[in-house]
Amino acid sequence: MDYVNVKDLVKNNESLEFEIKEPYFAFLPAYLEGGNGVTTGNIEILTTPLRRLIAYKKNSKNCMGIIGSGNRNFNKQFCLTAHQYSEEFGFPVLDEFELRGTEEDVIRISNRLNTRLIEWRYSSELVSYRNLPNMTSHHMPHPLRHSHHIKDGTWEKITIWSGKIKIFDLRENGDVLRECTYDTSNQPPFIEPQTWYKLSPLTEDLVFSIDLFCKKSDFLHQ
Repeated sequence: MDYVNVKDLVKNNESLEFEIKEPYFAFLPAYLEGGNGVTTGNIEILTTPLRRLIAYKKNSKNCMGIIGSGNRNFNKQFCLTAHQYSEEFGFPVLDEFELRGTEEDVIRISNRLNTRLIEWRYSSELVSYRNLPNMTSHHMPHPLRHSHHIKDGTWEKITIWSGKIKIFDLRENGDVLRECTYDTSNQPPFIEPQTWYKLSPLTEDLVFSIDLFCKKSDFLHQ
């Protein structure tokens, strides 16, 4: 994976004014002035060069999210800087971890990054029904979360609206095995459970989420 260590740029007196034209993630440790992180101790120190790089031209628009780190002993100051960046630039805080890190942190964060990559990849093509403007509770389907139990083989039926349903098969580490898209525009209002049975080998009590999408171009056309 390609990465840029901003600390090395500063150490080598290299310019921080360059454009990042590809989507990227930012990792940021929390270094702040002494205080409680509420009324005091909320001023960033040491890591400000990263802020300058992200703020340069349109670099912030390509940031898919930020991962904060710090020391939980500092209470409110823990990962505070990452949340400040999120508020300033408008990208999400994807996760947090203590600076020393654990193997569990690596697995969890890598899974989150993979999921975010999927979301980002399709954000220009598809828009979630949950994010459409002027959608009332009558029109907007709820995110669907289902459990499949091997013993009884029961599934719930899935209520859908016209659009697309996209499902991703993921490995435990978050890698995408394959993706399946279903065009539901000509389907009846219910899809039988068997539709989903062949997507992947099922383990007991498999839980997955389904979100509903429509083509952004179709929505804008309407």
